[in-house]
Amino acid sequence: DQPLPANGKVNAPDTKRINVVCVGAAVDNQTAKQVVQGGLESGIFTYNFAQLEKTTPKMTFKELEDALKKKIEKYQTIQLTASDAKNLTQPIVNNKELFGDTNAIILNPSSTQNQFIGAVQIWLMGFEFPSTYVLITKDGTVDFASSKRNAPVLSNLKDVTTHRVSIKEFEGKKESEKRKDEIATWFSDILTTKENEQGSGFIIGDIESKDGKGKSDSSDISITNLVIKKNIEGRTRQYHNVSRGVIEAMRHMDDPELKLMLKSSTFSWFYMKHIAIVKIEKLAEENKAQTQSVVSDAISQAIGAEIPKDLKESKKKKTKEDVSKALEGSGDEIDFRDEAFKAKVECGNAHVEYFQSSPSNNIEFDFCRLELGVRYRGYCSAIGRTLIFNPDENVEMMYNVLLDLHKYQISIMKEGNRYEDIGRDVKEHLKSELIKKNVLKEKEKTEMKKDGDEDEEEDSKDKQTIKWIDQHFDKLIAFEVGLIFIQDSLKMVVDDEDELRKSTHIAKGSVFVVRTAFKNVERNTKAKKKEKPYSLLLSDTVVVQNSDDNKDEKDFEKIVEKQDFTYNCSFKLTNISYKFDDEEEEVKEKQKGSEKEGKKSGEKDQKGKERTSAQPQRQRPPPPAT
Repeated sequence: DQPLPANGKVNAPDTKRINVVCVGAAVDNQTAKQVVQGGLESGIFTYNFAQLEKTTPKMTFKELEDALKKKIEKYQTIQLTASDAKNLTQPIVNNKELFGDTNAIILNPSSTQNQFIGAVQIWLMGFEFPSTYVLITKDGTVDFASSKRNAPVLSNLKDVTTHRVSIKEFEGKKESEKRKDEIATWFSDILTTKENEQGSGFIIGDIESKDGKGKSDSSDISITNLVIKKNIEGRTRQYHNVSRGVIEAMRHMDDPELKLMLKSSTFSWFYMKHIAIVKIEKLAEENKAQTQSVVSDAISQAIGAEIPKDLKESKKKKTKEDVSKALEGSGDEIDFRDEAFKAKVECGNAHVEYFQSSPSNNIEFDFCRLELGVRYRGYCSAIGRTLIFNPDENVEMMYNVLLDLHKYQISIMKEGNRYEDIGRDVKEHLKSELIKKNVLKEKEKTEMKKDGDEDEEEDSKDKQTIKWIDQHFDKLIAFEVGLIFIQDSLKMVVDDEDELRKSTHIAKGSVFVVRTAFKNVERNTKAKKKEKPYSLLLSDTVVVQNSDDNKDEKDFEKIVEKQDFTYNCSFKLTNISYKFDDEEEEVKEKQKGSEKEGKKSGEKDQKGKERTSAQPQRQRPPPPAT
């Protein structure tokens, strides 16, 4: 952009194969500015350029220019020049690992076994088509091989896209080999025409992989494999798995998608607060036996049904406000609402994986962990809470450690942070809190006191704490959600050995289920009767904040409130713990004694009658639902 010197010449290469872009950080009368940022000493331009590339790899040169101007305009001037101005609107990083030199992508129909394909269809077209094949080519054309029933719906896409769309109807069942062969022949003919223009065989992308890792089974008679085999003589078509590339693209949610995520999350906290927790409370109050699986089924059915009439007509101000939030902008559209996974009800020390059924054992009123998720218009969210009955001081302290860790993790979920770094920071924060609050069991403390040297004792304390974390801290601390609830390649795991996940950066606009859990924790008690180990869990749906947001905010609570989509269902100890009246047991014992002494069966102490159905006394006046 600077004027040429008197004898200067434009020497940009005149070629269609080499593209050159020059990014300048200063003009001749400026010097580079060296400062310390993010704990690193580097040039202002270099540091900010590297940070932007980490957080937004798809950024174009023009977007880079705009972003850098805001960050370093006080110090330096940004200049861009290019051999071709079109290059300035192209992504700076072309990640061939994700899409390679793919010329075309084939979408196979969605299925219950592979929900990933259905999610991609919703993402691209707004609907899921179980019997439609799609061919997308690099020149922007989209060809649909559809059933007679779906063709009219697909034809509407022509009115809302600038891409060339063609639709062809095919008879027969989608599983029939004859129909597959006919579709593959049609796709192959389309590709042959384009290959003749290019002069070489196409690389065809496939997204059959369920989680973006590994290739599809080559023995599968899929349309992709059939199309590759139908290449003309002298030209070889190649296969490339683009699942990971599509997943990366889907991670970056725009504003309309985030609004759907917020709506889905609103339903999640609403059902947790007004259905799941209330149901457990009622069972506890009535001291009623009920299996965990039956309660799980009841919660799942509630998610797929209209909001109960008693909630809609409630006279409680807070309940009315919550119902209004849930219905705002959507009404009670049950056709667009479903469970993201089977509601989980776990008591004691049980552990249930996602999509598995809850145990058939009766609910025990000691520790009851609830997790549920809602899928709204395809977008998934989740929430988890632990209800604690009769907690002692040690349990309360342990829950507060869990809650502090949960808030800390939410506060560091910022764009650009690597999965591996977050896992390490969360583990270090937990270690610090465990040592500071002195939560190790008495026998572990005794083992540490055997060392005479103070340094050795400190080292032993660290080792014992790390050992406790390895045994009792659930290593799955978060996973990204959206149109797909959970996938292996986007799990955040402490001490992860998966290189792909470790190096993944959090993207702006992505949404996570942040989960914090302790398992098999032994009670630190001097009671003669050994009590069973217990487990604790918290999980929330959290949106990733901009890296500059909340940078000066030190209050975890305020940061969490901004980022947590499911914050309205409280996770404070006073809101999820219950204490039974101690007189209840005494009354029952007196009644038994009276019967043995031969009292008439009809003679009952009125006070005792009331106490036999005593309700659990909460540690706070209002119920958890508020």
